[in-house]
Amino acid sequence: MRGCSSDGLQQVLPHLSAVAIESVQRSEEGIVLRTRSRTPWARCPRCTERSVRIHGRYERRLTDAPLGGVPVVIVLLVRRFKCLAVDCPAVTFAEQIPGLLRFSRRGRWVDGQSCRGETAVDETGPELNPA
Repeated sequence: MRGCSSDGLQQVLPHLSAVAIESVQRSEEGIVLRTRSRTPWARCPRCTERSVRIHGRYERRLTDAPLGGVPVVIVLLVRRFKCLAVDCPAVTFAEQIPGLLRFSRRGRWVDGQSCRGETAVDETGPELNPA
């Protein structure tokens, strides 16, 4: 469904409070949520300066815990920003979504957070705390 109100979804999926839910679709994968950051800027992880200069975009696909027995896939549009601080060693950086994801270069979760419960995985990383 396009143009859905994300208020109801965010009550059920509170870990998505930092993102705008663009669409919700049912597919052979399960429930697919297309999301993006709510903020127009991001902070450089090296110098902490804010930047609004977007260098590029890419998608991350996260597998979340099932909802009513149906698999949930979060497709997150991640922006790369250009750091505007002259003396900062970081030229570009990827935005981080608080409470949802922080990835290392290889795509593995580095902060121990999962989307819901302990079952979230990304496509390149192992399941967190498998049963």
